[in-house]
This record gives sequence, structure tokens and C-alpha cells, in this order.
Amino acid sequence: MIHFYVSYHRCVLILTPQFFLNWKWIPETAGRSLEEILARAAVLATSAQTTQTRQTPGYKKIGAYSLIKGAFNVNSTSLQAWRAFLQGNKDLALESVQGTTDSKTGTPFPLASTTSAEIHPKDPVNGVQDVELWEEFSRLTDDQIWDDNSTPNDLTDDTGLAVEIVNQVKARGPFMSLSDFVNRRVGNDSRSYQGTKFIEITWKNGRRSDPYPLSEAKSLELFIDHDDPKKPYLLVGKAALVAGTKKMLYFVGQNGSDKEGQLPLKLYGIDDSQTVFPDSSYQFINFAPVPLVVDFNKKRFALKPGQPKVQKVRLSEGGEFTPFVVRTSKGKVLGGTRLFSHVANREMVLIFPPKKGKDRMDIRFFSD
Repeated sequence: MIHFYVSYHRCVLILTPQFFLNWKWIPETAGRSLEEILARAAVLATSAQTTQTRQTPGYKKIGAYSLIKGAFNVNSTSLQAWRAFLQGNKDLALESVQGTTDSKTGTPFPLASTTSAEIHPKDPVNGVQDVELWEEFSRLTDDQIWDDNSTPNDLTDDTGLAVEIVNQVKARGPFMSLSDFVNRRVGNDSRSYQGTKFIEITWKNGRRSDPYPLSEAKSLELFIDHDDPKKPYLLVGKAALVAGTKKMLYFVGQNGSDKEGQLPLKLYGIDDSQTVFPDSSYQFINFAPVPLVVDFNKKRFALKPGQPKVQKVRLSEGGEFTPFVVRTSKGKVLGGTRLFSHVANREMVLIFPPKKGKDRMDIRFFSD
């Protein structure tokens, strides 16, 4: 999970007929007889010209007396519901038009209701004998459909197809049908574009934003509205993803450079996972262009430019103060204070160069 505008790819659901075998129309009579229902569905009325016309055709009425056994709400935002829906074909054996059977484990997502197992001549280059790629299909594991990363009470690190579908429902719903979900509607806003999808973010000055899905993006790109109808969004910031984590936090600030080709905003990302940045810890980040030295929790450590440093501390339930001093590499004191925190908190200490006309470092604190 991440806090910003991110790009991701569309997903397509093509379900086999076997999935719907237990879906049946069942009558909903509401205590009425069949004769009464038919009479209501085919009622005759007289128009202003006194011509008998069928003003309420049966096909418009009969739906009021029908239910679907096993129906699914395509506008659901429940991960459990989408997991159950997507795993409807779990471990289903699929027979090909050639009469062979694919009995592998996992949930199959074939491209059509019938599959092909036709064997083609061996490739003259690598000697592989296989089916054509367009004739093949994928089977997804349970974790590929929904993986909560063993944190059932934390949705921010969940991954899988069900997670991405719920994100789409929240961004583009409600939908009239499954096909309405799969196909984008005609329109002139970003939700109607094919390919790259933009997610609007809400800024919270001095605080972290709500979490946003990262999906399969290769980098983080930040855009703003733009007047050009052919290019409605303008790129203002870009950064690589933080390696080795699925949960990251980005700081956004002015670039401060007038060089040609430079984007106006600068993005700085850190690993925001509990593994690297746990409760009862402080994370120090040096945004100054020179190395610094920090005295904290009876320890002294170097703080290189642009490299975060996490310090775990032992705190009481009620919280306590911990002395903090920042120095130059030669020992000159540039700032300091006492930092307060308690067991359940994570604290961030951002160290910037001195403001104009000042000698002491510009130090900012954020509590999580």
C-alpha cells in the first residue's frame, strides 16, 4: 500500500459455464397465485385514443416475481465475498475439445468456455512442444486471489485479485452488471480511459494521507490537473518504489531546482512496514546535503544525507521523554530537544537545512 497517484493495469474476468450451474431462477410469488401474477404481468389498458395496447409488457413485469438462487452483488466491497465469488471454480477439472482433461489445483480462468490442448510441432529453436500461448489459461492460487499477509486486522498490506477488484468498485462503481464492471463506460473523465488509471489523492498537511493501492506499478508518478484536453494530467513528480516492501510512505516537497527538465516536486520514500519501522521507535531522516551526528537514547550515530535511521526505544505505557541532539560531523551542536512518545506510537524526526538567516537546523516532528 502507498499514499498517492499510481498506475495499474485492467483485469478481465471471463467465467466458464460450469461456474453458473447452481444459479437458477426461482419464483417469488409474495403469496399470490400463478394466475394472478400472469394477469399482473400482462395487464391491458386503454390509451387516450381508446385503442387497446399492451402498455406494460410481461418482460418488464416478470422480474418483480423472480429471484436468482446464488446471485452475487457485483458492487460488493467485501474481500471475503469477492474471494468466494472468484474461487467458484477452485480445483475444477477442465476438459479440452480434444478430450484431454486439465486437473491441476487452483482456480482456473480460461479464455473461453472450452479449452484447447492441441499439440503443435516442436519449436525448431528451443525444441519445446507445447500449445499456443493464446490457447492456454491460468490457474490462480488462493493467495493470488486474496492474501492478507497474516494480518487479518490490517487491510493496508492485503494483495491479490480480490483486493484490486474492490479498489475498482470503490473508484468506478456502482455497476449495473458484471459486464458493466469489466468494460469502461463512455465518458470524458479519467475513469473512462483505457489503460492507465489515475487515482485522486487527498492531501493532509502535516499528516499522512489515507492509504492508496500500489498494484503493479513500476514507479510512483504524481500528477495534477491540466488544461490540455489531449493530456488532462501533468506529471509533476516521480520516484522509484522503495525496494523490498509492500508498504511505503512518501514525503512530497518542492524540488528547489531551476534546471531544465527537472520536475517541480521531489518525492522521498521510506519503508513504512512494521518490520522495519515498528511501534515504540523513532525514524530519523536527514534532508540536509551533509552528514550529521545524532545523540539519542544514550547512543550516538551518524546520519547520512537521504538515508533513514530507525531507533527502537523502551518506553512505558504512559510515555516518556528522550533527549535528542543533532551535531555536525565535528561535534558542533545544531539543534536539540526532548522527544516524547509512548508504546503504541511511531515517531518521525525530519532534519532540514537551517532556514534563511538561522544557524540551527530546521527540525520537524511527526507522530504516527
